[in-house]
Amino acid sequence: MAARSELISDAKTFTMNLSEFPLAFRRSKMRKQGKKWAVFLLCCLLLPVTPVKAETTVIEVVDYRDGQETVLQTFSTVKSAADYYAKHRDDASVANLGVRQDGKLIALDQGIVFFASEGCKVNTEYKDADTGNDGYLNGCYGADGAALDTDFTRMQVDFKISGVRGRVKLAEVTLVPLDQAGNLSSYTIRDGRLYHQIRQSQSSSRYATMIDLGPVPAYLSSAAQLYSYDGHYFYEDPAVMLQDYRKGSTASSVNPAEPFYFYYQYLSHRSLSFYTEAELTDYFQKTLGIDQSIVSYQDRDRNSVHDTLNQSLYYGEEGAFLQAQSLYGSNALMMLALSMNESASGRSSLSFTRNNLFGHAAYDSDVEANAKRYFKLSSSILSHAKTYVSASYLNPKKFQYHGGFFGDKASGMNVSYASDPYWGEKAASYYMQLDEAMGLKDLNQLTLGIHTENTSLKILSEPAASAEVLYTTGKTAPLALVLLEKLENGEGTWYKVQSEAAVAEDFTYRFEDCIGYLPSSSFQLILNADRLNTLQLKSAVFDAGEGTFPQGGSRIEIDLLENSEPYAPEPTREGGVFVGWQENNGVYTAEYKEIQSISMISLPKQQFASGSRIDLKEGSVLVQYADGTQEEKPLTSSMVSGFDMNADGPQTVTVSVGTATTSYDIKVSEPLTQAQDALKEDLQALIDAIDPAAVTEQQKTDLIQLKQRLDTTEVSAWTIAQIRSLDALLKPLLDGQRSLILKSKDSQFAVSGLSLALPQKNPGQKKGIPDTYKLTLKETAPEAEVQAQVKTIASGNGAEIEQWFSVSGQKNYDKKLTLRTPLCVTMSLPEGWDSSKKVTVWRLEAGDVIQMPTTQSASTLTFSTEALGQFVLVSRQTVNQYEDAAPVEVMTIDQNGLDWPQLMIKALAAVIALLVLFITVLVLQRRADKKRRRALARRAKRQRASRR
Repeated sequence: MAARSELISDAKTFTMNLSEFPLAFRRSKMRKQGKKWAVFLLCCLLLPVTPVKAETTVIEVVDYRDGQETVLQTFSTVKSAADYYAKHRDDASVANLGVRQDGKLIALDQGIVFFASEGCKVNTEYKDADTGNDGYLNGCYGADGAALDTDFTRMQVDFKISGVRGRVKLAEVTLVPLDQAGNLSSYTIRDGRLYHQIRQSQSSSRYATMIDLGPVPAYLSSAAQLYSYDGHYFYEDPAVMLQDYRKGSTASSVNPAEPFYFYYQYLSHRSLSFYTEAELTDYFQKTLGIDQSIVSYQDRDRNSVHDTLNQSLYYGEEGAFLQAQSLYGSNALMMLALSMNESASGRSSLSFTRNNLFGHAAYDSDVEANAKRYFKLSSSILSHAKTYVSASYLNPKKFQYHGGFFGDKASGMNVSYASDPYWGEKAASYYMQLDEAMGLKDLNQLTLGIHTENTSLKILSEPAASAEVLYTTGKTAPLALVLLEKLENGEGTWYKVQSEAAVAEDFTYRFEDCIGYLPSSSFQLILNADRLNTLQLKSAVFDAGEGTFPQGGSRIEIDLLENSEPYAPEPTREGGVFVGWQENNGVYTAEYKEIQSISMISLPKQQFASGSRIDLKEGSVLVQYADGTQEEKPLTSSMVSGFDMNADGPQTVTVSVGTATTSYDIKVSEPLTQAQDALKEDLQALIDAIDPAAVTEQQKTDLIQLKQRLDTTEVSAWTIAQIRSLDALLKPLLDGQRSLILKSKDSQFAVSGLSLALPQKNPGQKKGIPDTYKLTLKETAPEAEVQAQVKTIASGNGAEIEQWFSVSGQKNYDKKLTLRTPLCVTMSLPEGWDSSKKVTVWRLEAGDVIQMPTTQSASTLTFSTEALGQFVLVSRQTVNQYEDAAPVEVMTIDQNGLDWPQLMIKALAAVIALLVLFITVLVLQRRADKKRRRALARRAKRQRASRR
């Protein structure tokens, strides 16, 4: 049957192809081929045909009640099951009716839809049921939504998540009865603040993310837990929420007359922040504890975030956001908040390797490979303001435009910018955190008009129905616009609005020029109506002199807030470096310093494995100026270019200061990469192949050889599981060559990885007295200055300090122990531990605060570290419970070996004591003998005298 189907399919294809030829040609060919066609058709008829039974489909209508299921009817077609479902879903006798096809739910009266989240590289594509627009999301960032109506003909289901009512193929999602779905993404109130707690996997009911949405509105303050998949209307019972969603109603919500709109989430980018560069610098340096940029990237837990918490690429770059705001009319703090969300506060792999703070072109399929690289960080910021905000996401002519605010999956930048359905909330929360930390200068400063109907608005040039249409918004709801004034004329009441579209062809933006008008009926909700008519602006002119601005030209004019400082992008000039602005009557003229030469005075790392990241640590240049002065500048990611870490061979890295350049050589080595990869593969293969209870002699030999390779080849990114597994295999083979001792008051102090971390010159041989390695865990705090630094960083990262401790090591009499590979350390959690707290261990090293990969159980914590020293345990409060079983490490205190140095000291002391005792006895014996001889002599003398 299959073969015949293929032949018929080919025949159809051939006939279709023939139709493309001219008619006369077809006729002549067909006459000539008549006999061949007859033979072909006869063969087809004579082919043996084996009947194949159609695949059986089982379609059941099921009632779900209290975690149990009851099959009510079984059908042979989807249509008959759908008819039964529609007729009986509201019956009082059923609890939660569903339709199941071959074991997969395809419809539910009260259900939750789960989106694919495994791997995080596959997006779910859908249609917006209200607008018909295409949409996409990734379940890794929000796994659950409300399951609504099923289209049994198209085999699609409607859902609601992040404000959007979407329509998706049933094959793309999983439906689960409400009472079997576990914890749903929901909202909770703690300490007077509203938090959105988000589930990111169907396989785990733990909340992976909590988004702080600020002080809770009064109408929500009495609820313990709330549910909402639109973020505006909240429900105490998810079943009631699902009923309302099916009806297209909000009547049963706890706030039907007062929808929640998070100001920071619905403020347009066409607004000005009230903050200065000095305030932004203070925030990063004094609030977050950032004291340097990133020059050497480290990612121990492989989460694509740099581990050193006092380092960020924002260091020294804060003013670039205000410069971009001035030129392209994009709110500086909104861009900063967005970039903090995208770049992990300037510590992401992407931001370091590509100077890309915004995830530009970082598609989910391969983020690192796809993302755009900028020459320097400020270029990333200017590009975002121009190309992404002004020219695209706030350009009504572009498909990306759904409103100029962060928004959600129904409207705003979130629709097209990110697969994360809660990306808009997260960026808005960062904005709020910035604003709260610096004095709440931006909160509720502007009036917002909310258009909640799915209709397109026409932005007019004048407050008149006949006025020119500047642009239309498209069917987007809710749509938020900045309202400037309310006015009335003969045609009614109007609002003067800040136009989201730039007038200038180069997408620069002047707030005074970009104005539009809308009838007051366009808005169903007004936020901060008292802020109308309050925005006061002024202008400033910047002159680049003999230089050029990044966007071209040498002169720009900007609008800015009254009583605020003006900013403009730094210009460049051949042979010089920009040093500042000179103001005269409102005109700011660029000043430059002539560069005579630049040269490398300290080279950074030059040998790299293919696919690794550039390392600029220890690198610096000397800049010689024409006026005789000089300056040493450490290398940063914004100074280097011209390299490709995925290209094998020698390369030249260009170093730029202004327009002056120098260079240094690096080598990217594929063989080094291959050696590392081969070692990793062999390592994992051995772990998988060996039964720890029955290790063969050949496997023992393989392990010893692997250990020798480990001592000479660096392997990065060890997992805790690999450390434990390989150490458990190696330890019995190496125990005869060393003695291991753990010392602590903590009886649960245990370690894995010592067999890997400690070098062995001749692993297969036993020679002389074994070396003694001792690790000591104890509570001890660093000096006051370090404590102050850590407290600042902990506060800035929302963490609480729980405990200071150190782990020290020594080999025999040497009290400084260096590790070759990471150790996995387990220790007790503090007494009376709250299992809802998530713990992290930070290592304190040479002024840096470094985050260690950390896990926890009900009573212990486990972290990995490649160095010993001073540590601190910090925690963050969560709504999850961390009560997993404690891990089993390879080395525990009750397995302590002999302390050979101490034994030798004691033995030596014993020998010395014996010698002293022997000498003492000998001396005493001699004295006694001498005394006896004297006594005998005296006695003899007396006897002789008596005889006389």
